[in-house]
Amino acid sequence: MTTVLITRPEIDAGPMAEMLLEKGYMPVLSPLFEISYLPLKEALPDFAALAFTSANGVRAFAALSDCRPTCPAFAIGEATAAACEEVGFKAPYIAKGDVVSLSKLILKVKPHGPVLQPRGKHVAGDLVALLEAEGQEAFAVQTYEAIETKHFSDEALSTLNKGTLDWVSLMSPRTALVFERLVQQAELTSKLSTVRAACLSPAVAHKLTPSIWGEIITSPKPNLSELIDIFPAAPT
Repeated sequence: MTTVLITRPEIDAGPMAEMLLEKGYMPVLSPLFEISYLPLKEALPDFAALAFTSANGVRAFAALSDCRPTCPAFAIGEATAAACEEVGFKAPYIAKGDVVSLSKLILKVKPHGPVLQPRGKHVAGDLVALLEAEGQEAFAVQTYEAIETKHFSDEALSTLNKGTLDWVSLMSPRTALVFERLVQQAELTSKLSTVRAACLSPAVAHKLTPSIWGEIITSPKPNLSELIDIFPAAPT
């Protein structure tokens, strides 16, 4: 069976694994980050809308704050929107999977007051700067940190060693960098010559070293369903 390495944090890996199983693939789990919630250092000022750029931001904010505001919520994509609904936030406006489209959506709706972005310690784009450049008041608060793991899971390492890994899914530029570094540390770079990288966006693909991969393929849109669509039907 065709194997796919899933590098997402454990809490996010399940839905992706199920989607790949339905297409006839064998998922191999090896989270490259562990999510650690960060305590709020002070009381939050008033805000008129919430903007989430990840499902982890939603979960962390829900865990750290007892409030479930009825103000508008904006989600960067479908998975983040689903996380909003799971924890009891108002059904959100949904952007197209990137920070620029999220900022444009917020500016189109025009919240009547500041926009709060609960976010991780490391982010790929500056939502607050995009909003403030257009006159929309906004501020961010760090609610979690994605901490890099130091090694692959035993199953992933075994699959790489045997040369039976077919695909690797990479969801962020930082994930791409960590993956290649761990492969190099394990002295398994040569094993990637027949492996395909499935990248969520061009920004992810640009962090990879093309010469060591069998193929690098980028999702046409930065969301999970579009990423899954790039996997061809597995042979039966």
